[in-house]
Amino acid sequence: SAEEKPELLTAEKVQMLDGIGFEWAGGLDDDTWMQRLEELKEYKEKTGNIAVSMSECPVLCRWVRTQRKNYRQMKEGCEMACLTEKRLKALEDIGLLKDIDENAPSGD
Repeated sequence: SAEEKPELLTAEKVQMLDGIGFEWAGGLDDDTWMQRLEELKEYKEKTGNIAVSMSECPVLCRWVRTQRKNYRQMKEGCEMACLTEKRLKALEDIGLLKDIDENAPSGD
């Protein structure tokens, strides 16, 4: 018998689940996500850039890479990219997404 493919969640469904406090497996809750954003802001204030290296701060570096990956997936139309409008705005404000738009194809 052929197995049915699982239905992908639309961005609207993801937002609805986020709105009721659904906890995503492997994803960061809002408090942890905001904590990482604050760490990135502090890093930028200290260094003048947001080029976090793995050797310097592995957790923050992985978070930055994940946000960039999620953004690229969202731009490509992937409904699983899980970037809320609030998070997207915060990433744009700090300048994390600027170079992705300028250098569209990237192989991170």
